[in-house]
Amino acid sequence: ALAGQGGATWPGAPRLVTISGDGPQLNGAPVALADLAGALVPLMTAPDDPVVLRPAAGVPLQSLVDVIQVLRHSGLTRLVLAQ
Repeated sequence: ALAGQGGATWPGAPRLVTISGDGPQLNGAPVALADLAGALVPLMTAPDDPVVLRPAAGVPLQSLVDVIQVLRHSGLTRLVLAQ
């Protein structure tokens, strides 16, 4: 269930993007920022499927902003920030 969604179930495959000092990781696997949106496509059923963004401790805010901009520009509309 998604936090705050009152028992809603997670749609489809896991989509966890961790933002670290070495760049983004998708479900634990390193991926180039330019390739991130394309790597998410096979894990999604619709552009409004949630994608969880988790910045690692100490990562500059700009790194998170860069990931958000790339994903939004690719048409992904439901980005969830987690700690």
